[in-house]
Amino acid sequence: AGKFDRPVDWIVGGGPAARYEGVTGARATVYDTWDRQEPDAGLLARVDAVFTASHGIQARALTARPDRPAHYLPDGVEPRHFARASGVRAAVPNDIFFVPRPVLGYFGTVDERLDYALIHALAEADPNWSVVMCGPVERIDPERLPRAKNLFWIGRRPYAEMPDYAFGFQVCIAPFLVNDATRLHRPRKLGEYLLAGRPVVCTDLPEASAPDYDGLVRVARSPEEFVAACRAAVDVPDPEAIRRGRRAWAGRSWRKVAAAMEADIDAILAVP
Repeated sequence: AGKFDRPVDWIVGGGPAARYEGVTGARATVYDTWDRQEPDAGLLARVDAVFTASHGIQARALTARPDRPAHYLPDGVEPRHFARASGVRAAVPNDIFFVPRPVLGYFGTVDERLDYALIHALAEADPNWSVVMCGPVERIDPERLPRAKNLFWIGRRPYAEMPDYAFGFQVCIAPFLVNDATRLHRPRKLGEYLLAGRPVVCTDLPEASAPDYDGLVRVARSPEEFVAACRAAVDVPDPEAIRRGRRAWAGRSWRKVAAAMEADIDAILAVP
C-alpha cells in the first residue's frame, strides 16, 4: 500500500521518448540523459529535473531552465569487482598471457567513437609495446580495423573477467575521437581503470578533465602527447596517483548513485 501514490514519469534518452507527454498522473517528470548523445532541447526545458553523468549536459540543462534541478551524478562502478585487479586473486588471462610486455590495454565497445588512426600510431610508436583492444566490434566494419604485429583485437570477453585483463595491462587507454559526437561523452571505463590500479591515458574529451579525474588521468591533446603519456606511464608510473584513484572511486558504487537519485526525487516531490 502506498507504493504507487507518488508516481514519477522517468524519461531515458531522447527520440520517441521526447514526444511522451505522460499518462500516469505523475507528480514529477525526470529526464535521465544519455551522455553519448545530444539531449533533447524540448525535454530539457519542460521536465521537473534532469539527471546526467555529463558536465556538458548539466550546463545545457541549467541554461534551458536555471530554476530547475539539474543533478550531476557520475556513473557508478562496481568497486569490489574491479579492485580485484590489484589483488592477489587476479590472474592474467591465457589469451594475453604471452603477449609481450608492456601492454597498453583497452576494454569496452570497439565502435565509431574510437580513434583508429591514433591506435595504429600507438602500435607503431614502439615495437616493444603491445596494444590490446578487448571488446565487441559494433557499428563499424571489422575489416577496416588497423593492423600491426603488436596490435591485438581480441574481441568480446566476459564482464566477470575484466579485472583479470586490467591486471594484465601496464597502462589502460581510452583512445576516443574528440568531435561533436563525443564531446558530451563520459567514459565509464575511466573509473573502472582507476579502481583496477592502473595508470590511465585518455584523449582530450571535455569530461576527462572533470574534477573527478583531476590529477588521476593523463589527458593527451594530440597523438604525440598520447604516445608520450603512455611512455611516461610505462617508464615512470605514479604510485601515489594510482592510490588516490583507487580511493576516489572506491565509494562510487551503483547502489550509492541510486540512493542519491532517490534522495533527489524525494526532495522534488516534497515541494508543494
